This record gives sequence, structure tokens and C-alpha cells, in this order.
Amino acid sequence: MESKYLLIGSRIMSFISVAPGLGGRQTPAAWKIGLGCWLVLVLGPKFGGSPGSPPLSADVAHFVVMVCREAAVGMLIGFCTNLVLSVAANAGWIIDQSMGIGMVNVIDPQYGTAVPLMGNYLMLLGLVLWLGSNGHHLLLVGLDESFKVLPPGVWPTLDMDGVLKVCVTITASAMGMGFSLAIPALGASLIVDVWLGLLSRSFPQLNAFVIGLPLKMLAVLGTLAASVQVLSTLGSWITAEMVRALRLLFAAALKGA
Repeated sequence: MESKYLLIGSRIMSFISVAPGLGGRQTPAAWKIGLGCWLVLVLGPKFGGSPGSPPLSADVAHFVVMVCREAAVGMLIGFCTNLVLSVAANAGWIIDQSMGIGMVNVIDPQYGTAVPLMGNYLMLLGLVLWLGSNGHHLLLVGLDESFKVLPPGVWPTLDMDGVLKVCVTITASAMGMGFSLAIPALGASLIVDVWLGLLSRSFPQLNAFVIGLPLKMLAVLGTLAASVQVLSTLGSWITAEMVRALRLLFAAALKGA
């Protein structure tokens, strides 16, 4: 029984370390440990009594391998859900390139890495909208379902082709949605470029670059403000896509079972 709780805890802690909104460098370690212990107390009695894992003293080497496998399952679930949230970063990177500020980077407070300016803004906006639509509740439900599909200590042969196909599908969907979010800003930037091209042909003495950079920023930011109704659906899309990603991932796991 104690070994099963350790297996459950290893999957939960690895999941929390990479899950969107739960992990990250800026999340206090005490908060992550406390959440992990609470989830173990909640899910442990539910799944700790299922057969599958030997006692801790039976085979230490085998038990260590099972702990690593459970940690890998938790990280895979968190990684797939994180891919969905990257849609905002993709859209922000495209918008930054169209505005001419692609070289301007800021530090992502969640993971401590350099990200584009608008990418960081849209990613934080998407995270807030996702939390506002109770997406984190569904994420915890997905963690609960993972113990039903892959019980702790019972490791079926995963369909690795299916898992890779799921990752590719999620990445392609995130990139497509990111481009869709960036289309209004790209349209505004294109209109400014055409207008500046005509203006520079009519008045060659004008510096198109000096005039164009602030105009592009105003046009893109104005377009984003006008399309706030479209951006408000980002949270629900992220939630629905995360549910779809987890279903595909669990289907690949069951196929290999």
C-alpha cells in the first residue's frame, strides 16, 4: 500500500512540475508540494488499493523503474497540455514579427525564459482566461482519469507511434490557432505597409521606417483592442483543446495496452 502511494505521488508531482498554471519557476515550491500532498491524500485512497505493484521491499530496482515510469506519465500529460497553451505564444511571435519588434524579448515569469513581447502578453492573457473558464478543474479531472486508464504500478506497452502522432496533432492545432489569432493584426500591418509604400513613392524625402514603426504599433494594438471579443474565446478554446489532447493521449495508451 505504501509503495502504491509513492507511485501515485511521483506521477502527481511530475505532473504539477510541468502543468500550465501549476508549475513554473515563479510558483512557490511550498505551494506545489502542498498541492501534490493534497492530491495524494485525495486520489490515494481511490487508486491505492488496486492491484499491480509489489511491496517496497520486494524488488527495490523494479520499484525504482516503476517510479520513473509514473513520473514519465505525469510529465507527458503536463507536456501535452502545455503544448495547447503555447498557441498564445505562437500568435504573439507572429504579431511581433509583423510589428517589426521581433528582436524585443521579455522574461516569461512562469518558466524564466526569453519570449516575444506580445507573445508573453497573449500567453498570460490566455492563462488568465483559461483559469477563468475553470480549465484547471478539467486538468485535475484529466489527472484523475489517467489513473483509471493507466493504474499506478500497471504499465501497458504504450503505442509510441500514437503518442507521437498526438503530440504532432496538438502542435499543428496550436500553430494553426495561433496563426488565426494573429490574422487581424497581420491584416492591419499589411494595410499600413501598403499605405507607407504609396506614401514613400509620393514623398521620397519621408523616412518610412521612422513613421512606419509607431504606426504599425498603433494599428496592431488598435486591432487587438477591437478584436477583444475574439480573444475572449481563447480560454474556452484552450480548455476544449486540452480535453481533446488528453482523450487522444489516453486512447493511444489504451491502444497499446
